[in-house]
Amino acid sequence: MHVRLTFARAGIALRVVLMVLFAGGMAPWLTLQAWDLLPPPWDDHRVAGAGIARALMIFGLAWVIFPDARRRTACVQTRKGRLFLPLAIATTVIMTRVGALIATSNTHILWQGFTWTQLGYLTAFGVGTAVFEEVLFRFVLLDRLAQVVGTPVAFTIQLSLFTALHLDRGTFEIGQLLHAAFAGGVLSLIYLQTRSLWSVISLHFAYNVLSGAVFGIAIDGVQLYPMLVADNFGKAHGRMAAATAFACWAVFLAIQHSRFSRQPFTAGVAHG
Repeated sequence: MHVRLTFARAGIALRVVLMVLFAGGMAPWLTLQAWDLLPPPWDDHRVAGAGIARALMIFGLAWVIFPDARRRTACVQTRKGRLFLPLAIATTVIMTRVGALIATSNTHILWQGFTWTQLGYLTAFGVGTAVFEEVLFRFVLLDRLAQVVGTPVAFTIQLSLFTALHLDRGTFEIGQLLHAAFAGGVLSLIYLQTRSLWSVISLHFAYNVLSGAVFGIAIDGVQLYPMLVADNFGKAHGRMAAATAFACWAVFLAIQHSRFSRQPFTAGVAHG
């Protein structure tokens, strides 16, 4: 029994490593190579296509190499998966950030409009980024890796990598660090409660698209004209406000999880 358990965990660990390597290297390379071969005018949409293709590739691969998860996740989604909570969280955090920006001096409300092409790109990138990151961080590095090292260790690993990925290169700001960490924590806690990828994908998508439309935050290189224009102090103030809102939601979700979860946070699944 012990030998079988060891081999089962080793097999899961190997598949997790393959998913991470594929997500970090092969998926972006393959999608960019494919879109490089497209003739005009489709070559102008190479980045958009690459983001969507990358998301579809990692989603499909995850469902192929982890076949047991399809049945368990589908069952849980039917019973507990709801979209209301993710959308409520996204709206709360956005409104908190908007309020902080408006209350800060040197912030201007500026409506410059946007083209439908820009909005389409933003939506496409929002879907592609949300699917790619949630499959990689929540499904693979949280759910699957927990079967090998336990939930607390898997939670820490995926949250650290998620936070590092969302920090601007060459700069360090405490507000940005807290914002990324608390957002990743909320997404992780929602997934642990619902075991539904669609819940965390919907929250990630809604927050990204609203942030891009309201604050002009670039998503994979696509940027709209912002509705709120602030100086660096105002932007930092807004990120801290959003981090605080995410932190409050994280505390609420952690309490809910500890009170109502059938499976304790420290539990790790040794098979599957």
